[in-house]
Amino acid sequence: EVSAASSCLLQNPLKPEVTISSSEISDKCADSPIGLRVNFEFTGSPPFTIKYREEKTGGKKSQLESATFPGHRGQLDLVPVSEGTYKYTFSELNDHYYTYVPINQVLSQDVRPAASAFFIDRHSKDICLGDSPVFDVQFVGEPPWTLEYEIIHGKSRQKMSQSNITDRKSTV
Repeated sequence: EVSAASSCLLQNPLKPEVTISSSEISDKCADSPIGLRVNFEFTGSPPFTIKYREEKTGGKKSQLESATFPGHRGQLDLVPVSEGTYKYTFSELNDHYYTYVPINQVLSQDVRPAASAFFIDRHSKDICLGDSPVFDVQFVGEPPWTLEYEIIHGKSRQKMSQSNITDRKSTV
């Protein structure tokens, strides 16, 4: 005679879920957005892996990226390297027990990096007495720009300025 329980309690682990919120990351100097800080709150069994794709308007589609978080909360900073309109599509969530839970959450942002300028031709130039030097300057950021520079000759300094520049390349 074998005695066995007449009922059996079976518990399935919770299917993972995520709540996504975001805030802008701003440049301290220019007070313009340079990226997104994305916060995740998970339910389920850690660790959690979320998969997403970054797309730039007018650019090619990027590959599928992933981020893994050991606990029930996580944070991800998405900071693109160039200006433009970006869309982040979060498509998949995995946890310890479940390998594919589809999600569909989209975040978007206009990124405007801080203004900066640099010389295009960084090689030294030979300038003869009486000649006027010419330098090409490349601008980064959002137009219009104002370029301020100094011409130093001996002990004298002459401050110069060009305003309302709208082309990404200018000549000084």
